[in-house]
Amino acid sequence: MKDNKPKLTLFKWISLILLIIGLLFIYFIPRAIMYPDYAIIEWLVFLCIFFIIPILALATLWGFTHKVTKASICIALVLPMIIGPTFELFQNHRARVELKKYGTWTNAIVINRKQVSEHGGGFQHWAIACKYVVNNRTYETKFHDDELNIHPIGDTIKIIYSSKFPKIYSLSDEWKN
Repeated sequence: MKDNKPKLTLFKWISLILLIIGLLFIYFIPRAIMYPDYAIIEWLVFLCIFFIIPILALATLWGFTHKVTKASICIALVLPMIIGPTFELFQNHRARVELKKYGTWTNAIVINRKQVSEHGGGFQHWAIACKYVVNNRTYETKFHDDELNIHPIGDTIKIIYSSKFPKIYSLSDEWKN
């Protein structure tokens, strides 16, 4: 019994430290992971928020209480619903700060359009994707709403991007200082 107690004490502190490191990683995620070249890397954030953090939280709660209760499970299940939206808000804030500090305006060209429909409804509005060139390298935006349907393929749109990390951008319609 005495041999088991130091292992549990060590386990609870290691799980707590890993939980804190996981949360810090999520909120202060490196730009290369937040804006990856490969789409598969984007799933790393999802994996952390919806699986790794709840498991670490459950392990930490078990380490400190020595039992898994309904409350522990509820906390682990609710965490992604708190972390997900706050992560998005914080990353949007970081991008805005970056654009205010290092923002450079350029023209982007609409390269793709698609119809967007809401759940259970028909056609709602259009979404557009653009490309822009910085230092002879081409970047593409994700799809953004074009609710007024005013941007055909080939149209030019003003865009602000970070001169330090050009994958951080905002369309002029969405950018408000």
